[in-house]
Amino acid sequence: MTTVLDFSASFPKAADIHAARHAGAVCYVSPARETWMKAKPITKAVADSYRAAGLKIGAVWQYGGASNPDAMRGAAGGRADALAADAALTKAGLAGHPVYFAVDFDIPLGQWNSTAVHYFRAACAVLGRQRVGIYGHSRAVAWAQEDGVVADLGGGRCLGWVTRSWSRGETGADYAALYQGTHNVPGPSGVQVDVNTVYAPQWGQAPITKHKETAPVDVSALPRVDQTLWLNRHYTPGRVFNGVVRKVKYIVRHHNAGMLTTQGCWDVWQNREASAHYQVEQSGRVGQLVRDIDTAWHAADGLRNAESIAIEHANSGGANQDWPISDATIQAGGKLAAELCLKHSLGCPEFGKNIRDHKETGATACPYHLAAGGKYHAAWMKAAQDHYDKITSEEDDMTPDQSAKLDAIYNQMAGSFENGKYPGFDINALWEAAAAKGFRRLTMMEAAAVSTRASILILDQFVGPEKDAKGPAFSGWDPADLRASLAAKAETGGNGTIAEHLQVLVDALTPEEK
Repeated sequence: MTTVLDFSASFPKAADIHAARHAGAVCYVSPARETWMKAKPITKAVADSYRAAGLKIGAVWQYGGASNPDAMRGAAGGRADALAADAALTKAGLAGHPVYFAVDFDIPLGQWNSTAVHYFRAACAVLGRQRVGIYGHSRAVAWAQEDGVVADLGGGRCLGWVTRSWSRGETGADYAALYQGTHNVPGPSGVQVDVNTVYAPQWGQAPITKHKETAPVDVSALPRVDQTLWLNRHYTPGRVFNGVVRKVKYIVRHHNAGMLTTQGCWDVWQNREASAHYQVEQSGRVGQLVRDIDTAWHAADGLRNAESIAIEHANSGGANQDWPISDATIQAGGKLAAELCLKHSLGCPEFGKNIRDHKETGATACPYHLAAGGKYHAAWMKAAQDHYDKITSEEDDMTPDQSAKLDAIYNQMAGSFENGKYPGFDINALWEAAAAKGFRRLTMMEAAAVSTRASILILDQFVGPEKDAKGPAFSGWDPADLRASLAAKAETGGNGTIAEHLQVLVDALTPEEK
């Protein structure tokens, strides 16, 4: 387990941090609020000593205390703090690094929405989103991620630093970069420190490359469903477990153990205390029965119910056929999961991470052949991953004919790819193509080739066709050579160059004319 420290009283020695097997530290770039805060802000000398010892350095801004939190200054505070943090990073030799802005109190959702989120939006406007992180309780980190005001690390993870304080047991392991689980203990060099668990390869120790944006997909229109038939019972409004609002973290797969339609599921769940968000019918038709924002009763586990979305899959045969599932259902189920993964920022479908099976939390074989290791698992996962790639691709869809035409145009411009390079277009081939057309209605490249060929011909007329590696081997005309060359050509009926004939004309001039 990789750990990093944070501290404010003073700077532990680099050698002592390294000896204690910590990977680095998150250091303050804000000024000291109290005189005892000797580790605010980090200096270039300290930063250089840490990096020389192989330690990584992250940055955090926190000036205000519990009675006057930085984030409660709204947009004006966010702009001012981002500018000051950027200047402090540059001074410390950490230019371009991201910064965690601390929300070090039990902020409720109302204050986040009314004030704090505007602080972070202003910081993003100054630094760019990929340089903004948040320190706070688990819900604040999740709110910042959902509102798009902190760096996106990809795979459903953001530049969030979750503190144990006020998080009610939630550690942010699935979506944050750091977890501050140990507070105020003696550390290296006798300094009181907090110890943080590192969850992600990028936790703020270096500039963050912008995560590849997905194509402009309207996620509010996802997933695509053919029918909505809302249940009126046997589900829980909202996503609260043990008093904590939960975020969707994964999809759970089920099979009906029956050949049901969406209406059939609705009818069964009127009398059975169970439900799922979606039903995929034998034909591949998709129905929705519980809204994503609500909790379906499907996984025999309260926490898993609150953190997941359930997809039921109809069987195409009964127990006597060992509960088969049609390919249409497999394909539609996988595509539905992909769209849900995109909508809820879960990343590309990956089993064991954002795709799970019902059998993991109950005494059941469900989803049977769809489960990991089952005969339908690989096909379902491929359908999910292929569809996710398609709907997040930035490339335009092209027909084979359009693609071939584009290749032909490119090859005309640059030449076909050969021996690891594009050698450029073939002037002679283009000239021949132009000549075959009678030099009429030429393509742009054919016209360019004709012009180039004519230019080469004129140059050869003036300097002769001889060239070396650097181009025409011309350093001025030699009158004797020109006379001899023209005489030799005259004997064989050849034509002289313009330069040769000019030399004859010059020879014919009288001294006065010269």
